Amino acid sequence: MRTFKKSLTFEYIQIIVGAALVGLAFNIFLLPARLAAGGVSGISTILYEVFQFNPAYVQWLINIPLLIVGVVFIGREFSVKTLVGTLFVPFTIWVTQGMDFKVDNPLLSAIYGGIMLGVGLGIVYRGNGSTGGTALIAQVLKKFTGLSSGFSQLLVDGLVVATSAFVFNFELALYALMSIYVTSKVIDFVQLQTSPTKLILIRRY
Repeated sequence: MRTFKKSLTFEYIQIIVGAALVGLAFNIFLLPARLAAGGVSGISTILYEVFQFNPAYVQWLINIPLLIVGVVFIGREFSVKTLVGTLFVPFTIWVTQGMDFKVDNPLLSAIYGGIMLGVGLGIVYRGNGSTGGTALIAQVLKKFTGLSSGFSQLLVDGLVVATSAFVFNFELALYALMSIYVTSKVIDFVQLQTSPTKLILIRRY
């Protein structure tokens, strides 16, 4: 019982740390470079560009119905963990929105933002949680299709980027796709603690 509690506590710590990294990746790299790199964060980036809506508030509002989806398809325990992740991502965005350290170069933001985002989401998934939004939809896809978390995320986020191409220019949409690809690979790397292609060494004794 004590071991179970320690394990559960560690999972929540993973979710909080991972969600904080996701929020930082958004504020430092993605939003300043206007990269709608999929998910609810991508939607909030588009709405910020068009209407100047606060991204943190937008993400909170969109995630409410998606949490209901989590209760129905994934289960109550997962949805509680998702609630934690869902709260911490926009909370981090809200707290750090005034920070001076921001990167608006689209190439650098696509690469390093994608890496930070992938590490954050990978840690959250290792804690059996989610940050809500389309990440939750990706987890539903993984459960019912057997696809990897990274590939499921790639499919869902691709739809958001396709939409964002009409709001931003085509070049920024391509950078956003690059960021999504980097994120998907890093997610799988973090979850597996190695690259998807495993190297097997055979030694002679």
